[in-house]
Amino acid sequence: MGVFRGFFDASGKEEHGKTVVAGWLSSARKWGVFQKKWRDALRTAGVPYFHMKEFAHSTKIFTDWRGDEPRRRALLSDLIQVLFETVDHGFAAVVPHDVFRAVDRDYQLSERYKNPYVFACRDVMASCNTWLRTNKHGLNVSYVFESGDDGAGALVDLAEAERLPSPSFYPSRDLSDGQKGVIQLQAADFLAWEILKGMREPEDTAPEDRRLTIQLLSAIEQYWSVYTVRNLVGTCKAQQIPTRNQTK
Repeated sequence: MGVFRGFFDASGKEEHGKTVVAGWLSSARKWGVFQKKWRDALRTAGVPYFHMKEFAHSTKIFTDWRGDEPRRRALLSDLIQVLFETVDHGFAAVVPHDVFRAVDRDYQLSERYKNPYVFACRDVMASCNTWLRTNKHGLNVSYVFESGDDGAGALVDLAEAERLPSPSFYPSRDLSDGQKGVIQLQAADFLAWEILKGMREPEDTAPEDRRLTIQLLSAIEQYWSVYTVRNLVGTCKAQQIPTRNQTK
């Protein structure tokens, strides 16, 4: 059985109304191939890293890319091709903030999971573990999350309590203070951003009318958990999270 690694990032703030945690799971061997191919794609494009917010808004290293659609499409196409060739499976959890608050009024949800971010991170780790068991890969797996989100400490404590692999946290690119970036997190950022963007489209949008980028990414095998009040209440019951009228 091989060693697997999952890399995840979060997207969405209070003004977006939801938190998305998304990323990719693959074998350590395939991640090694990914690193070379992703760096090659960036080198061809003439950029040192990929960050979706900067790319989408043509800021920082992408300032002179504004309006250059052939150049922009070429980079996205190359990066998506790298993912097709190197990742085993994608995972995402989407937690609307109003859903989390509504269920938290009746269940001790925030006592178990500090906030939607912690809940979503735990969800993708659990989904990865299920996939690994189902496909008989064992549970020799590690999880890495983009650093900087509120709840990292709570997630480490939760993982320890539930005997999940302890997550680690890194930036997706090298920082000025000397912190080294983990390039796989750039691919996680790509997926999380696109899912958040796609969630803003009307629910009845036909698959062929959705954003081309998310259509292409969705062609890679993935599992997304999109939470509603009903299925989040079901999760609370399944995990025996006490109601607020129960003694803690």
